[in-house]
Amino acid sequence: RCFTALMNRYRDRVFRLVLRYLNGDRAAAEDVAQQAFVQVFTAGRSFRGDGSLRSWLFTTAVHLAISETRRRARLAPISAAKEPASPDGAESADARIDRAMQAARVSAAASRLPEKQRLVLSLRVDAGLPFEEVARIAGMSVNSAKVNYHHAVTSLKRLLTDGGRHEL
Repeated sequence: RCFTALMNRYRDRVFRLVLRYLNGDRAAAEDVAQQAFVQVFTAGRSFRGDGSLRSWLFTTAVHLAISETRRRARLAPISAAKEPASPDGAESADARIDRAMQAARVSAAASRLPEKQRLVLSLRVDAGLPFEEVARIAGMSVNSAKVNYHHAVTSLKRLLTDGGRHEL
């Protein structure tokens, strides 16, 4: 019952977090998110309680997503980012295309960020975590998490406003 409650509560956030790492590949993100939940469930008895269960889950998801990203980098060239379609279908085709193009630009720009900045940005934006948890998961101080987030946002703005010509 506890596992079901944990999964229901964090399934969407974990999915969005790993989706960002996997450049919008929904199928792979679903697999990695499921792997994270299974890993937390099977290792649940070893949970020491030093941090929150949520932090442990997100840390596991991040590590699995990074491993999958590295595995894919060894196997194939990076593919273009894909943005999911509107779930309710109420959006016009032009609006979906515009949103997909903007999402692809943001995803491509975010992929150019240093790994720590990308991690902090994903944990903060995609998972909606407070800086304290972002810091714990990323293995850094709260101030470092805030600084990395600030640098990530500033770099993204620069990359998006100058058409990606800016070097990081």
